[in-house]
Amino acid sequence: MATLSIRPMSVGELLDATLAIYRQHFGTLLGTAAVCVGLPAILAPTLLVPIVFADLMTESGNTFRGTTLLMIVTLLVGLGTLVATAAVIRVISEAYLGLQPTVGDALRFALARLVPLFVAGLAKTLVIFVGVAIPVLLSALLAVVLGPFAVLLFFLAIPVGIVLVLGYALVTQAVILESLPAPTAALGRSWNLTKGFKGKVFLLGFVVFVLLLIPQIVGAMVSFVPYVGAAASALIQLMVYPVLPCAFTLLYYDLRVRKEAFDLEYLARQMNVGSA
Repeated sequence: MATLSIRPMSVGELLDATLAIYRQHFGTLLGTAAVCVGLPAILAPTLLVPIVFADLMTESGNTFRGTTLLMIVTLLVGLGTLVATAAVIRVISEAYLGLQPTVGDALRFALARLVPLFVAGLAKTLVIFVGVAIPVLLSALLAVVLGPFAVLLFFLAIPVGIVLVLGYALVTQAVILESLPAPTAALGRSWNLTKGFKGKVFLLGFVVFVLLLIPQIVGAMVSFVPYVGAAASALIQLMVYPVLPCAFTLLYYDLRVRKEAFDLEYLARQMNVGSA
């Protein structure tokens, strides 16, 4: 397989490159999604439903065990999603170097970075939550004083949230692909990379969302088909899952090329591999 070139790309070129890598490494991408996202999704109801049903059938109606298991399963599904995203990033990076990544290599790489990825993701979520919550709380506290203007303050949470989401869109890529002093440093790193390019981040995310909306709708529709509907819907979800992290990983490299003259030689050193 020919080595891809790292260069500045438009949104259209980023989408073309995303689909090209998706086709070339479809089996690996689907395999990582199936292991990290598909298995937890299958095991969760299998383990949870009988226990919750048994608890509800007791005289006390105690649901503590089922609630606790639900929290554990939810955490495991979330961690599986993080691992899948990290594995996809690894696959994309090796594709740039002309290598042929495998599911096992991608998963080992992702698992080694699970803790910092979790910490950075949690920090990002908290910052976005606080940023959105502040204008909402202020509007509630100052409603009597400001009157109708409190409504404007309430809706200020929307653009604040959008800006924060766009600014931290590359936190995962920074954690996975860079040697940072601390996982939380990925927030500042992502903010600096996206500075001046938040419009491009928004446009890419919006276009990918629209493109993925059709298979998502198809998956929701076929889920009602008897016998095979749920399986077909789950397969569709797994197939489209890698597209978004793939697109944003390419965007990460695009911004590094524009701002830091990033090249394949630097990437090879960063990924700890020999010259491609």
